[in-house]
Amino acid sequence: MKKILGKMASKLKTERSEMVVEGGSIGVRKKLMAWWRGADLVVRSGEDRARKVKIRKPVGKEPPPGGKGGTAKQGQSAKASGGPSAKVKGSGGAAPRPDPNLPKARRLTPKELGEAEEGLKDDKSPIQNLDDGALMTHLWGAASRTPGGINGAIEILEPIIQGMDPHKKVLDVFAGDGRLNKFLETYHQADCTGYEVSQNLVDKSSGKVRHFDPNRANFGEEQYDYVCAAEGMQDIEEKQKVLQAIANSMKVGGKMVLVDALTQSSEGHAPYMARLDGFLAPVLSARFYKKILEECGLKVIGTKNITRDYQTRITNGWGKATKLFQDRSMDSASKKFLNEQATHHFDRLKSLQEQEAKMIRLEIMK
Repeated sequence: MKKILGKMASKLKTERSEMVVEGGSIGVRKKLMAWWRGADLVVRSGEDRARKVKIRKPVGKEPPPGGKGGTAKQGQSAKASGGPSAKVKGSGGAAPRPDPNLPKARRLTPKELGEAEEGLKDDKSPIQNLDDGALMTHLWGAASRTPGGINGAIEILEPIIQGMDPHKKVLDVFAGDGRLNKFLETYHQADCTGYEVSQNLVDKSSGKVRHFDPNRANFGEEQYDYVCAAEGMQDIEEKQKVLQAIANSMKVGGKMVLVDALTQSSEGHAPYMARLDGFLAPVLSARFYKKILEECGLKVIGTKNITRDYQTRITNGWGKATKLFQDRSMDSASKKFLNEQATHHFDRLKSLQEQEAKMIRLEIMK
């Protein structure tokens, strides 16, 4: 076979990735030779009309380097011959492959999300003493700050989750009831610490989340590899204090995913966005926000406008919860709280719809 192929090769000439035959038909042996050299066969007739035939190489095999009748040397990797990574006898092992233990972003199934949402559907008892945590549970199945609940947070934090090695230290700011912490610990072997400004949500976390005051934020010194701030910063007036505390807690080279509202206005603190407690929180311009981050020793390495997703999740949450509120009686205090929060969300959606502000996911590195 080697002699036959060598004889054929003397009649062929190579033009880039093509093997040209001056007349004749393309038989099995010529196809084999083309496959062996990783080229296309072209037959030129007397009228100089070309007919190209694409020869597909078998998956998992590599042709040896070019040359008349040459064979691949043992010990030469597929990478060196220009092909994709593959294990070659004598190469000392396989080419690097993705570590199967590295976590991948994934949505939780309804079963994994727990019974909270299903329990709300079945429960017909009166709603009393509605607070922010209970309202969030009605909206997205958990006392989570992120619209869309835990799956919404997973999608936002994908840049961190995809690159997170197991057993890394993670700081979750605005952690809600700690559901995201539990997800990262269970499915990504992370060592998580959560902080939250709402005492109601801290109480619902069963000791998994710590309370912090934005004016006196302190998350420790240079101990975290990753920081999650998927929701909540747009409700904070003391942004620079919180961002500085986060920066202080990050290791050099650490990464953070932060969601906040930005405006295209050239002024630093206009317009304002409705906050859960009824007050107005400042929306900063992109230029002013970048200045704050630089002063904190942080730099932006990626951005994504998530306004449409944010609006959709809030709208879907309210749509899903509306029937629950209609079917169950409520005490007067809960009705008042619900009306206030409905107004808040409506105002926030209106602000985003009118493009006075937009929700941005910032990927940040120290």
